[in-house]
Amino acid sequence: VPVFSDSAKARMLNPKKVYCIDTGMEYAVSSRRLPNDGARFENLVFLALRRRHRDVSYFAADGECDFVVKERHAVSGAVQACIRLTDECKDRESEGLLAAMDACSLRTGTIVTEEQRDTLDFGGRRIDVVPFWDWCR
Repeated sequence: VPVFSDSAKARMLNPKKVYCIDTGMEYAVSSRRLPNDGARFENLVFLALRRRHRDVSYFAADGECDFVVKERHAVSGAVQACIRLTDECKDRESEGLLAAMDACSLRTGTIVTEEQRDTLDFGGRRIDVVPFWDWCR
């Protein structure tokens, strides 16, 4: 997945994020002994996004947002993946998502979780926290 940028040069020079199409294969060949549930959940969200959208990238400026989605050359959404939105990670996840929303002129963004549901308001900008099962329908 390339970095979000209007510049082709920036997309080519910045590192790409890599996701597995088959998460079972990743588990079988991984040398890690402890499972990284956060990375696997992010991979799951990516697979659901990729089924619906052709142009998926990540945002990395003033924070990081896991996914920015474009449709017909216009940004249509910004999405963060977070298994559990705890008090410790809420600021980090929100800041990265808000930075992407500001850069892309979006008024709403989404944090996909395992089972939480909430709405966060940031002065006219809204972040919907939704469970994966509901978001991917």
